[in-house]
Amino acid sequence: VWLKTEHAYPTRLALLAHKRPLSEILAGSGYVTAEQMAAATLQCASEDELGEFLVRAGAMSEEEYCEALSLQQGLAAGPIQLRDVEQRAVRTLPRTVLSEFHVLPFRLTEGALMVATPRAPDDAVTTALNRFTRLRVVFHLTTSSNLQQLEEAFGGGRDATHGYPGEKARTAARRLYAGALKTGGA
Repeated sequence: VWLKTEHAYPTRLALLAHKRPLSEILAGSGYVTAEQMAAATLQCASEDELGEFLVRAGAMSEEEYCEALSLQQGLAAGPIQLRDVEQRAVRTLPRTVLSEFHVLPFRLTEGALMVATPRAPDDAVTTALNRFTRLRVVFHLTTSSNLQQLEEAFGGGRDATHGYPGEKARTAARRLYAGALKTGGA
């Protein structure tokens, strides 16, 4: 008789205790030079500020920063197209939560809520989002400019009074989506 052995795999949060520093990933993977990293390290109070500082300084693009953060965090990354955002997903979380944590739910799939963010999610973000949904929250890294475009298009979350984004947000989303279709961006 063969007995199947149970396996316990570590969670993403448990593995993050062993993550490489962002500075090591940025310099070691060639996103920036050692000199650029040294200068940025002097300017930033914490490791968390490095990537955004280097983007603002023009040393790397938002996309490169997103990719490096993805390598560090073990999360999927990339731009989210307007056509990939489900309105029902956006409505799952209150607007105040979306703006406070700089996130946007964009898809409901197999018992999970896919959430876009340009930042590495920490326990506080995960805990806050879990207060509003029973779905498993799965983070997807994207650039700040991509998230801003999505927020402008979809109004970001439930309205405190009606539960849904207002007509103004829906009209803006339709206009933005129509413009993207004309230019081939969606």
